[in-house]
Amino acid sequence: MRSTGDANPLFLNAAAMAAMPLDAAKFINAIEQTFLMAATGKAVSTPKLGLHPDRGGLFHAMPAAIPGLAMVKWLTIGAQANGAIEATIIASDPESGKTIAVMDGNRITDLRTAAVSALAIKYLKTPTPGSTGESGEGLCFDEVCEIVI
Repeated sequence: MRSTGDANPLFLNAAAMAAMPLDAAKFINAIEQTFLMAATGKAVSTPKLGLHPDRGGLFHAMPAAIPGLAMVKWLTIGAQANGAIEATIIASDPESGKTIAVMDGNRITDLRTAAVSALAIKYLKTPTPGSTGESGEGLCFDEVCEIVI
């Protein structure tokens, strides 16, 4: 039986996601809280499911859930994309199963990578570090520099 709910999901394209203000401390805290939920079994995920077509490219589904929210990130690199990653995130209500939002996931992917880098520095640094180094390239590295430095 198909649901006939009247709520429409929120659609957020790349421009809408880029226009959202970033509070780096809150974003890092949210990622840290999610790691803590995972450590206590309150957040769940499964290994990514990957498709690798004969003509190249990759297509990965990465599902996860926290209390009150179930999500899947669909990450793709097309055979003709020259390594360019595209990510889309679909968020659903775990009680009703209804889709809450469909959003461009590129910025969130970059910010999550940056937040994980910041948390690694927080928990793995020595008591009196002399310096911290980061290396990388592209948009994701830009986000790491913005959040970490």
